[in-house]
Amino acid sequence: MRTLATLATLATLAALAALAALAALGLAACTADPSRRAEPTLACATGAPPAGSPAAELDFMLGTWASEGDDGSLTTERWCAGVGGALVGENRTQAGGQETHSEQLRIERRGDDLVYVASPVRQARAEFIGRARCGTDRREAPSGNCSRTCEVVFRNPSHDFPTDITYARCLQNEFLVATISGDAGARRASWTFRLVEAVQ
Repeated sequence: MRTLATLATLATLAALAALAALAALGLAACTADPSRRAEPTLACATGAPPAGSPAAELDFMLGTWASEGDDGSLTTERWCAGVGGALVGENRTQAGGQETHSEQLRIERRGDDLVYVASPVRQARAEFIGRARCGTDRREAPSGNCSRTCEVVFRNPSHDFPTDITYARCLQNEFLVATISGDAGARRASWTFRLVEAVQ
């Protein structure tokens, strides 16, 4: 015949088992929640990129950038030098506390061309061919007159949208303007990114 002490011990063990089961369920729920997934990190290389590499030629794009939309959305874009001198990046948009867009980006050199490779989540990868230039330009910049800009334009006429991707920066300020367009310019969207973290 079981004593009261034995019954109390069994009840305690049963309670502990139930708590462990509830904890396991909670852990599973957290793991399954997409909003709790660890953010992927870019494979950034250390040291200065090789001379003539995309990361060296497009160093005006390096850093973490943020753009706030009129609808309250927040788009961030981060670029760093990857192994071998490629420029690697990621673009994320959040709205209403949810991530609404995410894509991995890469700019590499193939011969004389710069190739922009975009890999959006749940969409096909797309490639665009581009050239960069830096020079004097008296255009208006987000924070005043700009006397020197760097710009890179990528194109893929066979892509549905966009067909053109442009990054331009006034070297006198901390803004990077990204523009996508298509249908001979009839469709167009632009983001003015502010620099929130420079590459060390």
